[in-house]
Amino acid sequence: MKVPKTFIQKKGQEFDKKIYIKSKASKSLDILLRSCEKFLEQQRITQGVEEKYNTGFKIAKDDHMWYTKLCYTKKDLQNLVGELTSYEENDRYTGVYVSVLLNNIIQERDVIVLKPKAMLTGLGTGLSKGTLIIKGDVADNTGIYMSGGKIVIEGNARTGTGHCMAFGDIRVRGYAKGWTGYGMRGGRITVSGNDGGFVGSHMQRGEIVIYGDAEECVGEFMSGGSILIKGSATKYSLGHFMMGGIISIELDAGELTGSCMEDGLIIIGRDVGPLVGANSKGGEIRINGKIETTGQRCKAKVYQKGELVQLT
Repeated sequence: MKVPKTFIQKKGQEFDKKIYIKSKASKSLDILLRSCEKFLEQQRITQGVEEKYNTGFKIAKDDHMWYTKLCYTKKDLQNLVGELTSYEENDRYTGVYVSVLLNNIIQERDVIVLKPKAMLTGLGTGLSKGTLIIKGDVADNTGIYMSGGKIVIEGNARTGTGHCMAFGDIRVRGYAKGWTGYGMRGGRITVSGNDGGFVGSHMQRGEIVIYGDAEECVGEFMSGGSILIKGSATKYSLGHFMMGGIISIELDAGELTGSCMEDGLIIIGRDVGPLVGANSKGGEIRINGKIETTGQRCKAKVYQKGELVQLT
């Protein structure tokens, strides 16, 4: 059966901004494409990734694809992500629906390789088992709400990788652009390159390892877990309002390290910028290099090369 090229168009949208979905001669792939069109239309009125995922779940169930006699295969799913191209910001959540379809068929020992034509938001949403390998770059929120399994990104990642994940393993072979592990409740994330700001923000449990440098506000509001930066974090507010857990920077850190922290441990391998521990209420900061100045109202214990610093 030859399936014609289909498209989706919003009201008032110009022709050159249509979202094209080119289909191959596969009945099951055609079903997936039509179901994906329904999702793209309905997800625009939903708020948040979780609600969008539930919308996709309902569509898949209504189209008799969920826990019924499967009408598609892993190969169909690979073909689907190889053809989806979104040019509109409001239609960038196609990856969430791909995740619904993926979670329906993946098994514990499965390894599924996807090579998206475009960067899709939310790939790996809710993954609980198996291994997903993504060849290429990904958009935001890869592995959001993940509860098991493994995701390998053979490229770079935008923001929110591992957002609120509870368990599992995410590996980014390139760099990430920040907010990695936001609200993380368990599991492990590794980034081979540099990362942006707010790594491990609001983190509760789990482990994050960045093999390059990180930017501002690493571990802000974190209450547990561990963050290891193999490079430097020389911007500002490392461990801002930290309430627990461990942050370790192997090289240098910037100003306001440990500002407003209440508890937890920060370890700096080399030098640190000014205003260490400003307005802190507790916790411990260990620095193995130079300290410019400590901040006002610092109640955290600050150590320099193993010696307790006398605060002024």
